[in-house]
Amino acid sequence: MTRIFAAAIVVPLCFACVAAEDARVITVTREFLNDGRITNRQCGQFIEYLCNLVPGMWAEKLYDNSFEGLSPYKFVFLHETDFHEMPWHPSGQVNRAAYTLDRDVKVSGDVAQKIEVTDGAPCTVGIAQDGIAIENGQPLVFSCDLRQQNLHGPVEVRLHHEATTYAMDRFDPDGQWKKYRSQLVPSGADVAATLEIRFHGPGTLWLDNASLMPKKTEGGWRPDIVESLRALHPGVIRFGGSALDDENLGDFEWRDTIGDVDHRKPFRAWGGLQTPGAGLEEIVRLMKAAGAEPLICVRVRNRTAKDAADEVEYFNGSADTPLGALRAKNGHPQPYKIVYWQIGNEQSGERYERLLPDFCRAMKRADPHIKLLASYPSAGVLQAAGESIDYVCPHHYDIGNLAATAADLERVRAMLREHAAGRGIRVAVTEWNTTAGG
Repeated sequence: MTRIFAAAIVVPLCFACVAAEDARVITVTREFLNDGRITNRQCGQFIEYLCNLVPGMWAEKLYDNSFEGLSPYKFVFLHETDFHEMPWHPSGQVNRAAYTLDRDVKVSGDVAQKIEVTDGAPCTVGIAQDGIAIENGQPLVFSCDLRQQNLHGPVEVRLHHEATTYAMDRFDPDGQWKKYRSQLVPSGADVAATLEIRFHGPGTLWLDNASLMPKKTEGGWRPDIVESLRALHPGVIRFGGSALDDENLGDFEWRDTIGDVDHRKPFRAWGGLQTPGAGLEEIVRLMKAAGAEPLICVRVRNRTAKDAADEVEYFNGSADTPLGALRAKNGHPQPYKIVYWQIGNEQSGERYERLLPDFCRAMKRADPHIKLLASYPSAGVLQAAGESIDYVCPHHYDIGNLAATAADLERVRAMLREHAAGRGIRVAVTEWNTTAGG
């Protein structure tokens, strides 16, 4: 299993203490005894698409932006705190309207929300989402794709709590999809406000890609999250986890998370539907903003070596390479120069050992300067790709048992001596925890 935090890139420790001639006396000094230093890569963090981890750090205030429908968790981690997402729900005179998910008229994803009021007496209907925290005077940017048929009045967006309206605006959509934006400045504070999008029927309204973001973010991330990450001084932040290679817990494809947010394909991970705005490139930018070295784990399950090489080229290739040009088109002309790349998340066995050499060669061709990390260490991994990999990566989820953890590291050390002597392969513990949440 995978969890939120990870140590990275293990190196030997040095101690600033020395025994005096009398073995019963220890002298502690602030002076270094040799040139060895503890690298900041001894301490790292770990980000993955898991439960509410990424959506909780992203500044977006709405769930299910593309009206795909929330999904229950496939695995309960902490039952008392998991799954606090709020679904969209009908509002107004809902008995007069038909609410459907339209697969034919949409902007992105699988569906758009369609609200239809047939002929009859005028009525007000819409769709709403509760549980939104707002601050007095702190601007929020609302946006939504809208399209209408036979409406005779505006579409209203309203932030309110019961009868109290905090902010409101109106749009006049037409028969074509268009993006509408407004700055909403709440006139009060609330921890459970409602955002409502409504219109006066009869008529039909389609909605897609709704968003409510604070005007002040750090690249879309909550500023307090970025500040907290910086304060940790992580040497490395790893992206990986269950969404990559566990067929029961996710179906992550990095290409679906880059480019125009409104045309990204929503995907579901261990913790249900993930926010489309926080894609892999935004995560890399968060790592950089925190002052950390990114460590990116590439998917192996149902993927080829070319898929992994394309991912390296997208992030590290110059703008005159095909994938580097796509990155430049998406707004980042300069390569990210990501050094550390792990091949597969918690992979082992004959199939992985057979695929590993091809992945290594393809990724190195895309960027010869990268460092490659294998997944779980084994004799087969070292025999298959020991000439190409730079690190092997055990995961430790019982480090409260220090003796067992130390014994496992000694086992890995002996394996390196036996199967990779002289190759300089090191150990990176890319996931760890004391109890794995049990």
